[in-house]
This record gives sequence, C-alpha cells and structure tokens, in this order.
Amino acid sequence: GSLYSVDMKYGRATGLFAETAGLNPKGKPLRDDVSTGGGMIYSDAVYANGTPNTTYISCSDYYSGFLYDYLPTKEYVYDASYVKLREISFGYSLPTKLISKTPFSKVNISIVGRNLWIIHKNIPYYDPEYSLSAGNIQGVADGAYPATRTLGFNLSIGF
Repeated sequence: GSLYSVDMKYGRATGLFAETAGLNPKGKPLRDDVSTGGGMIYSDAVYANGTPNTTYISCSDYYSGFLYDYLPTKEYVYDASYVKLREISFGYSLPTKLISKTPFSKVNISIVGRNLWIIHKNIPYYDPEYSLSAGNIQGVADGAYPATRTLGFNLSIGF
C-alpha cells in the first residue's frame, strides 16, 4: 500500500529535516538571512518575460509557505513496504539436575530485544509501526514520536 506522511510535510516546512539545511547556490547557508546572502531560490522558475529567476527568499518563507500550501501532496506519498527485525529473544533453560534441590520444576532465563533494526523502508525519518494515526486512519503518518529500542530480561519459573 501507500502511506501519506503529514510528518514529512510539516518537518520539511518547519526546517526539521536535514534537507532543509545546507548551502544555497551562492555557497551561503540556506537558513541565513537573504540580506547576508542566505535564503532559497526557485531555480526552475522564470519571470513573466521568460528570464531565469534570480530572486532569493528566506528559507522559512520557502519551506513554510511553499511546502504547506502549494506543493502537491503526492510528494509525501510513499510506498508503505518495510522489512523489520521487530523482536529477538535468546533464552536458556537451566538443566533439571541443577534445580533438582529447589522447589522449581523449570527455570528459563532470556534476554529480549524489541524494535532492533529497520532493515528496509521507503519513507525517511519514520518507523512504519509508530504513529498516532492508528485505527481507522490507515495510510496516514501523523504525529509519530521517535520509536524506541528496548532490551529486557525475562525470568520464567515453573513449580
């Protein structure tokens, strides 16, 4: 299926992601003020008379106005496929000979890791399993908190 990322749209519009930083064609930081040589340029735009655009605008104007309002949402639609190592567990059962003088019939010890590795995904900055848009709002990535990796210990005792 496909996934529409509101997070990508707003993240780029507000300058959160790496592609909103860097240098402009003049070699100045994009986020610097236009008066000091910074800013963005619509390089594929032309003036009404057909000459190439040479006017720089502030990075915030470019990303907030242009990305919020005018870019088609198709830019933020991604293939939702992914491959992930969601959970892995390594365990050991103590031999019955070792626990024969205890009240336990079995003892298992294990280490568990969750959300360990996104092997492949098609959407940047996003874990496809984490989003506030769950339930009936399928196919929309909106308001995702950063995913966490967890490591744990499990002790299972049988009597």
